[in-house]
Amino acid sequence: MRKDFTRIFIIFLTVLTLETNNISFAETLNGAVNENQIIEIGKSFKVVDSKTGRPISNANVTIPSMGLSTKTDSQGYFSIKANLNGPAILGISADGYNPFSLTVEKDNLNKPFTVGLSKTSSNVLVVDETLRHLGDNNFSPSSANAEEFQISAGGSTFNKRFYVGDVPADQKASLKIGSIIGLDTLISRKLSHIKINSYSTPSTIYLNSKKIGELRINGDNQVISFPAALLIPNSLNELSVQTGHNEVSNYLDYDDMEFMNITIAFK
Repeated sequence: MRKDFTRIFIIFLTVLTLETNNISFAETLNGAVNENQIIEIGKSFKVVDSKTGRPISNANVTIPSMGLSTKTDSQGYFSIKANLNGPAILGISADGYNPFSLTVEKDNLNKPFTVGLSKTSSNVLVVDETLRHLGDNNFSPSSANAEEFQISAGGSTFNKRFYVGDVPADQKASLKIGSIIGLDTLISRKLSHIKINSYSTPSTIYLNSKKIGELRINGDNQVISFPAALLIPNSLNELSVQTGHNEVSNYLDYDDMEFMNITIAFK
């Protein structure tokens, strides 16, 4: 994923402006659904409550692939310096709020922005907040985000068990992945204008061994809807993310990819 493609997802595609406490927020559509996680271009880097506009202090701001981290001050401001060669995932978390992530590049870190975090609620379940790298650590310099992979792959599949309480079977559910980089699918390579010598199958997502969707493009806030009846209430459930493999290789070559922040929302 190169700069022009990244901008498709993180340049501010403003469709709605909200006024809260005299602060102007621009709702951003990053690939799928925006759920009260709002970004605006401003004069400084800041983290606020998306509903009240009040600053959030002591929030964690990280670029985990580079081992960089900082915290917001009492007014919600932060600064983070990173020598990025290409896209990387920036994560923000705070007690009492849903985790947020954003794909950033060097240019983005030169243009301050405000992030609005949404408070945790009973209809949002945080499954995983950690940066995950899937693959086999075998990728060429032309692979998407090859320059940004700083952590070693944890294998071709990520599995996470998580507890689910009461879930009415008639509810609608959706799984959201905050940020994804590194996918080398055919469509992602076309969109990023990378020379197509080879490409990978999509990454697949399973819930309790049932396939619920595929990941084909890089970006932020990608959402997969699924029947809530697939969840086992009042029990442990299991989510699996499996990376794709090279479609044209004569040996099994897994696609290296990174993702961060998995949540499930109910309606």
